[in-house]
Amino acid sequence: MTGLVAICVCTMDRPQQLRQLLRALGRLDAPGPGHREIVIVVDNSSDATARAVVDEAAASAPERYRYAHEPRRGLAFARNRALGEAMLARADLIAFIDDDEMPRPGWLGGLIEALETRDAAAAIGPVEPVFEASPPRWLPLAAYALERSPAADGCVREGYTSNAILRAAAVREHQLRFDEHLNASGGEDTEFFMQLLRAGGRIAWAPAALVHEYVPRSRMTVAWLWRRWYRIAVVEAWLRTRGQNGATGTLFSLARGLARVVAGTGRVGVALVTWTPRRPDMVIASFFTLCRGLGYIASALGTRADHYASKRYR
Repeated sequence: MTGLVAICVCTMDRPQQLRQLLRALGRLDAPGPGHREIVIVVDNSSDATARAVVDEAAASAPERYRYAHEPRRGLAFARNRALGEAMLARADLIAFIDDDEMPRPGWLGGLIEALETRDAAAAIGPVEPVFEASPPRWLPLAAYALERSPAADGCVREGYTSNAILRAAAVREHQLRFDEHLNASGGEDTEFFMQLLRAGGRIAWAPAALVHEYVPRSRMTVAWLWRRWYRIAVVEAWLRTRGQNGATGTLFSLARGLARVVAGTGRVGVALVTWTPRRPDMVIASFFTLCRGLGYIASALGTRADHYASKRYR
């Protein structure tokens, strides 16, 4: 397949990181014969702070960069605007990368190769963390990575937009959009790929399409990790039960949550008993299942995540 690839970046109040990302995108290897790329930056700040950064990048290649200001606060608004801008540009493929990430060599080519090899509607690649400071030994580093285990056909059953590519034809055919009701809670990208899977689309795994995500000191804490595991479970439980009647959904989340709390408590106990100085991260990591169980129970009791409702949604 040949054609236009729109690389979409949604950003808010991160001019320095955006500048670094645009420089990296400008140095991308050619993804293959017949492909050409444009970079679409959707600025979700209230005062269009990213415009100057995009203008700076576009000074040497104005035809390569597009800027759009989306004043309505929220990732779903910004990502839908990116889809719309890509469609207006008549893109054949639509890639997404976050403004706090850096693509590694071969990133775009790896996404396209997986998409075409698997004849899929979308492809996603791995995300590995790069820490602002040397992480403490007790911090479970794997918790910051995004990695999926594909099935025998090379495809996966869930997706995310931090490292992804879509066929524009699939977006049009299935009228895919990000659910704007999820702006405050997050999970809009998970739900987007759920729509794609329900429509019969496949998501290929692209192991060669690696990006690195910047992790600031503020996220290198036990409290941040546990809150993240809990919040993701609250959103996941709600998405899994949406469309079911109230009693069925509540019982499903409650049962799943209780089972995970029991299993998670056991894992924490085992980790405490078997703790060794050689693996100080084991105890922190053992709380994963427990935190998720509490999130499912909270969802069953009516809790809705809203951590993206603050000024900085990332």
